[in-house]
Amino acid sequence: LGAEVLSDVAQGVTHVVAARDGSSKIHRARKEYPGCYIVHAAWLMECYWSITRRDEKSHHMGPLPKQPTQPLPVPPPATAKKDVLLLESDDEESDVDEMDDDFDAELERDMMGL
Repeated sequence: LGAEVLSDVAQGVTHVVAARDGSSKIHRARKEYPGCYIVHAAWLMECYWSITRRDEKSHHMGPLPKQPTQPLPVPPPATAKKDVLLLESDDEESDVDEMDDDFDAELERDMMGL
C-alpha cells in the first residue's frame, strides 16, 4: 500500500502496529511522537485485504491522537504521501497466545522483506 516500514520508532512514524499494548516501543512512540496511531495488526490486515487505508479507530490501542502525525514529505516525482509503519517486536512477556505471536512475526518478516 506504499508505506515505509521501520524496525524502530523514528521521526515521521505515523503508525505503530502491535499485538498488544504496553511495550517499550509503544511507550516511546506515545511520548516522543504523540500523533502516531497505535493499532492492532488486524488494522494492517484490513488495509491489505481491502487495498485501501482503513479507519484506525476500531483497531486503536489507548486514546486516539488529538493531532495525527503527517507522513514525511516524499521527494519528487512521487505524488502520493507515504505512511510510516512500525511493526512492534519487543521480547517482553505477553498473555497473547502463540498463534498471534507467530502471525505477527510472519507479517513482520513479510513486510521487512526477510
